[in-house]
Amino acid sequence: MLIAGDLWFESFNNPKPKRVELASTVPSGKTITSAEAQRQTGDKASGASEDPTELAEKLKKAAEDGDVRAMLQLGRDLASGDKIPKDVEQAAQWMQLAAATGNAEGMFELGSFYRDGVGLAQNSVRAYSVRAYACFSRAAAANHLTARQARDELALTMSAEQLEEAHILTSPAEPVANTVRRK
Repeated sequence: MLIAGDLWFESFNNPKPKRVELASTVPSGKTITSAEAQRQTGDKASGASEDPTELAEKLKKAAEDGDVRAMLQLGRDLASGDKIPKDVEQAAQWMQLAAATGNAEGMFELGSFYRDGVGLAQNSVRAYSVRAYACFSRAAAANHLTARQARDELALTMSAEQLEEAHILTSPAEPVANTVRRK
């Protein structure tokens, strides 16, 4: 699990093309409904007459096909155990994938998972605080409405050393001036 997190943080320094929607096309905070999952998989929305297990499978299929909203909803459903059996480890994996797309809501949710220690391998609270801060910072930079507040509240519980580590983790690999090309 930590390896996936490390890969996610490295993806900001070494971006690679991904087979998912652009984060700008997925509204922050929007969740995918069962009817939307059915539409995305080409099925007619039959509403409550469909088996919840079948709907969960369709949501999983949409997530596996790269739909960020489906990844987020599947992660939420797995974390809560509301519509499908609870599996916090799988929930964390889906949130890591959603965050890796650059989706602000995915970054915020992953930050919440790190902050709360949900579905992640046993590790120190210190390491999770640093990663949560970095996720919240990236979500705030992507204009997530509550990420800045969550980051600032978390910062109040962190040491100066942790904050410095979090700032390094959040910073781009090279200065912005070096990445801008003039025409």
